[in-house]
Amino acid sequence: MFGIILSILKIIGIILLILLALVLFVLCIVLFVPIRYKADGFYKESYKIEARVTWMLHIVTLRVCQSSEEALHVMLKILGLTVYDNTRPKADKKQKNKAKAAKKKKEKKTVSENKQPELKGASVESPADTQTVGDTSQVDIDTAESNSDDEKLNFWQKIIKIFRKFIHFFQNIKYTFRKFYDTIVNIKSNVSYYCNVLSQDSTKEAFQIAGKQIKRIFRNLRPRKWHVYVHLGAEDPATLGDILGIWGMLYPLHEGKIALEPDFDSEILEGEFFCKGRIHIFVYIWTAYIILFDKNIKHLKKCLLREDD
Repeated sequence: MFGIILSILKIIGIILLILLALVLFVLCIVLFVPIRYKADGFYKESYKIEARVTWMLHIVTLRVCQSSEEALHVMLKILGLTVYDNTRPKADKKQKNKAKAAKKKKEKKTVSENKQPELKGASVESPADTQTVGDTSQVDIDTAESNSDDEKLNFWQKIIKIFRKFIHFFQNIKYTFRKFYDTIVNIKSNVSYYCNVLSQDSTKEAFQIAGKQIKRIFRNLRPRKWHVYVHLGAEDPATLGDILGIWGMLYPLHEGKIALEPDFDSEILEGEFFCKGRIHIFVYIWTAYIILFDKNIKHLKKCLLREDD
């Protein structure tokens, strides 16, 4: 009996280990197998742009294409089967069911209208509610009393009233200047506080770490192979010369991968481009882990939000 229990536990353990190995295998595939992308296009009298994203030996393929002759075309394939295609006509069952329900409602409505007896057009007069008119004499008396009260105000009372308005006006000016002074003091304290935060060593280290992670993401995103060809012509040779000068100054950045063919005889703009690269998911997960759990970045976040330690 004990041997049977051990054999059952052994089988369960082997199954669990196999499942764990499968999960780790799938996780490693997702993290370390890159997502490859490729894009190209041209522009002459017409244009066409096409981009393709693939993963795991084209198990998942996303294709996006647009041209001057065709609308935007987006297609997603998994294991060679088309999962999504925006140009394919959709036969939605929901729309058919809604149409059937609408037809049934119309039929029921027509049947109920036919069964409803015709009503005689007898005009029924509703008794008009008599509204009592308020006595306007009381209103006239109130207005007369208010006018008499205004006339009773003597000259000194009017002066006192005007003097109070002046005092209230100067008090408002005083409160405005005080509020402005408090605002200036608050701004000054905030500027000094954040300057102190930015001058700390932990803040400098946090910026260095964040800069390294941004560079890592940029290196992962940028295409490994790319080139651009531009055939450019302008009516004014000076304008074309300025463009060539800028192109020459930027040569250390593009390293000749942007080819510019000038045309001084006619005004023209043509070109084509190509880029190809890959993206690793592990880089983004590792970057997010560093940014979320680095102590210097945590301290900087608390200082910027003024959270208590």
